[in-house]
Amino acid sequence: SQDICFDMSTCGGYIRQNLATVPGDIINKQGEILGKHRGIAFYTVGQRRGLGIAARSRLYVTDIDVEANRITVGVKEDLYCHELVARKVNWVSGRPPSEPIAITVKIRYRSPQVAATLYPKPDSADIRFRQPQRAVTPGQAVVFYQDSDVLGGGTIEKQN
Repeated sequence: SQDICFDMSTCGGYIRQNLATVPGDIINKQGEILGKHRGIAFYTVGQRRGLGIAARSRLYVTDIDVEANRITVGVKEDLYCHELVARKVNWVSGRPPSEPIAITVKIRYRSPQVAATLYPKPDSADIRFRQPQRAVTPGQAVVFYQDSDVLGGGTIEKQN
């Protein structure tokens, strides 16, 4: 879901017609193969429907490994993370804060701002959430705020 979720009713058709997709493995966090996916472009972190695998509990996409063409699934609790790393960070002031600061963060267009601590670096930032956040998705945007001011933003590279 790299900014293509403009209309999910037509997104699958668009992908099939315009992108080359390669099927691959769906695995659990232990690395066991549970099934096959139709191409990683059809999936996003947090997705539950359309996985095409049967399990005793509800499974969700918890990670998408583009290089290995592999999707990892897990239970709902596996979707939550405490921190993320943002790359390609742009600072509104032109430079990062000189030390860690308390901020709020948006990880999704429609999500609320959540409390976090920003650990700035020249072109990246580590963000530690006060409360674990659901389905933080590499490749999507993150925006940092201090009060009502935008400090900057970047691309989510990974979550922990």
